[in-house]
Amino acid sequence: MHSLLAGALLTAGGLAGVTPSTAETAEPAPIPLNANRSLGLAIVAGEIRLAPVTGSDAVWVATPAGDRTAFVNQVTGECLAGQSPLDGLALVPKACSADDLYQHWQLKRVGVQQRQLVNASTGKCATVDGLTEGARGYSDSCLERPENNRWAFGNAVTKVSGDQTIPSTGTGQPLVVSVTRVDGSGVGGAQVQFAWNGKSCRFEGGVSAWIGTTDARGQVSSPAFYAMPQFSHCTAYARGLTSDIEGSARFDITVELPPPPPAT
Repeated sequence: MHSLLAGALLTAGGLAGVTPSTAETAEPAPIPLNANRSLGLAIVAGEIRLAPVTGSDAVWVATPAGDRTAFVNQVTGECLAGQSPLDGLALVPKACSADDLYQHWQLKRVGVQQRQLVNASTGKCATVDGLTEGARGYSDSCLERPENNRWAFGNAVTKVSGDQTIPSTGTGQPLVVSVTRVDGSGVGGAQVQFAWNGKSCRFEGGVSAWIGTTDARGQVSSPAFYAMPQFSHCTAYARGLTSDIEGSARFDITVELPPPPPAT
């Protein structure tokens, strides 16, 4: 099932009043469990269970509508749905309907690349009763079993290299980060800012901050840098410049100061 068909299913009845011109349908992707990203929600023999994210039955098309999202299975064309405000009832695949709030989910950020799927009708979270293949999907309080109700979404900045010791009169090697998807693949073309905390170090050219763009592997390197006089430690941070890049990377630099002059 292609994303255009998913969009047609969800917007035919005007999902939350959103038309195709104002709601962007995402590319098909799995919904990985954060605690075991090799597994995600899937339709298995008519039930919602954990299955390998590499399988076609674990691929969904997410169509946002305001602050809600509907998930359409790429194989069956059915939507991920809750059933009742009661805890413990199974998640189910249902024929997609724009008027069925049990099929609408809010993605609540609970950490870097971590979301809870909160049902718009019940207020309960999409949860699984285990962390291994075949675990059953059900609705439960969002405060229960956090490992079992956190799902991996988004892109994040991670440190590749850069912590080091430098001489007070020398230069340091570039700081390196990557921007990655939840499956570990790199995101090219992402803008990242490197910035020093305080006045301790500076990049070449005397600047305290520098912006770069990730390459095809998702990596970007800062310029070389140097320490300002009398500072023995420098700290830098790297962050994405767009809202779709989460988290930050911290770098700690030790500066070897020259020995004090001999006493006279």
